Amino acid sequence: MKKITKLIFTSLCLSSFLLGSCGNSEAPTHNYSNEWSHNETSHWHACTDEGYEDLKKDEANHTFVDVVIPPTYEAGGYTTHTCSVCNYSYTDSETEKLVHHYSSEWSHNETSHWHACTDEGYEDLKKDESTHVYDDEHDAICNTCGYVRDIGDHVAESSWSHDSTHHWHECTHDGCELKFDYNEHTADLHGFCDTCGEYLGQLKDMPYNAMSYTYENRADFGTLDAGTYYYRIKFSLYSGSLEVASTNMPSESYVFYWKNNTTGEWMQSGDTCKFGAINTYDSFSYLVITLTSQVTGVYITYYTHMSI
Repeated sequence: MKKITKLIFTSLCLSSFLLGSCGNSEAPTHNYSNEWSHNETSHWHACTDEGYEDLKKDEANHTFVDVVIPPTYEAGGYTTHTCSVCNYSYTDSETEKLVHHYSSEWSHNETSHWHACTDEGYEDLKKDESTHVYDDEHDAICNTCGYVRDIGDHVAESSWSHDSTHHWHECTHDGCELKFDYNEHTADLHGFCDTCGEYLGQLKDMPYNAMSYTYENRADFGTLDAGTYYYRIKFSLYSGSLEVASTNMPSESYVFYWKNNTTGEWMQSGDTCKFGAINTYDSFSYLVITLTSQVTGVYITYYTHMSI
């Protein structure tokens, strides 16, 4: 019996030795890096044991945090995607860097002109910079930017000269083409340039039947786009008043003006106006139309009341 028991024990010990060691049945433990390994989709801790480098622990998909980097004037923009676990990162959605904006008006000094940058913080940037261009030594105005240089004793006329878009003071020297204070017209409330006084609107004949106070007259203005239109109204030789009967414009879109010559006061109304009253009212009345959208076939029908 003792021999049998000893044989069984010896067999068990041998079996345990072949599996590990006698009295200890635990398998060996692999070693893994503390650093993360990764590819484009996942990350893991790689085994450091020789021959077992393909073993992975804690493998999982990336958890990305996205950060958008906006473009600047110095560099383009992009988006970064960074894993919050292993710090793997990549970028995409690249955009071009910002383009500077420049004024359409010329800036200048005594020798040159340029288009100045209008972007905040970049006002010192210049585009199209070049020296002034003159026809000859007698030419005072730069052909490119309009800068006026000093070429001697030039004196401006006191009265304004003008065309349909600009006004200026001529030089008093015969043959001199120098223009002082050259600027675009700007309309006042009634359609006159508020600098030189030139009327900026159109002359409009407003017909009427002189034989009947109840005759309905009509003035057509065509199709008008959104904007402001100025009309100087002429009513032949008679004087009197006008009363609007109908129109296809909104009531707030038009107003009549006329001037009292005795007081100098401007009068205005949206449905009536005075015209040509001798020694009392200016021979012209004025109509200002302001539209916020296009109106097709603009018209006004009206009655006239004459003053004898």
